[in-house]
Formats: sequence, C-alpha cells, structure tokens
Amino acid sequence: MFYVRSILYRIVRATFARRWISPPHVSSLEEVLSNNKAAVLAAAERRRNSRCRTTAPGLLATGDRAKPVECTIRDLSGTGARVALHSNRVVPRCVHLINVRDRIVYEATIEWRTSIELGLKFLKSRSLAELTDPKLVHLKPLWYSSVMR
Repeated sequence: MFYVRSILYRIVRATFARRWISPPHVSSLEEVLSNNKAAVLAAAERRRNSRCRTTAPGLLATGDRAKPVECTIRDLSGTGARVALHSNRVVPRCVHLINVRDRIVYEATIEWRTSIELGLKFLKSRSLAELTDPKLVHLKPLWYSSVMR
C-alpha cells in the first residue's frame, strides 16, 4: 500500500511541475486523492485513447510486395500500436499492419523505433474481407499463408 501511495504522490508532484504551477499545500496524500482523483488518474495515463495489452500475431507488409515482417502486437489502441519484431529486418516508414487474429489491416506510419520494437500511428483501418483496392489485394494471401502455418 505504501508503494502505491508513493507512486501516486510522485505523479501528483510531476503533474504540477509540468504545468509550472506550485503545488497547493496539502496535509496528506488522501486529501489530494479525494479532491482531485480524476486529475491523478489522467496524469498517470496521458493517451487520448486507452490502449489494450495484447499478444496478437501480426505482419508488417510494405508496398513493394516484399516478404512481410512477422511481429507480435503488444499494445493496441484506436490510433496506434506497439509491435515487437521477430527479426532485425529494415522496415520502411509507411507500412500495412495485418492483425492476423482479428483480420484487420491498418495503414500506418512508424512514429518511433527501437532495436526490437516499433510504435505505429494508424492512418486507416480496413477489414480483410472488405479489401477491394487493387493496391491492397496482395495482403489477403499474406494473411492466409500466415494462418495456414
């Protein structure tokens, strides 16, 4: 319990420091939490859309019809995803993320990268069943081949 309180106290202090406002005088952490619980929770998670932790299999396909890069989708939200790569292949900035489990294709750009993970920002999402664009039809066989393995 003490550990949770100390983390919440740090979040409150950091929130006030980020806004260049001196923190109000409070006698206890309980007073801060009871008066401003929504602000404390919002400070802990600053994302616009909540993210869902997952371990869904995925494929990163490029526009040049090269072999897709296998990945695991770690976090998924309405606006983006964090994926873990299975290999050290170079991935271009604009990709299509195929969520193998949910049969959804996301047109995405890479916002950040580390040696084993990518942060993707979604531009569009489509169901695999509804793909009719000739430029994207090649994604269906990629999904099918990954399911059949």
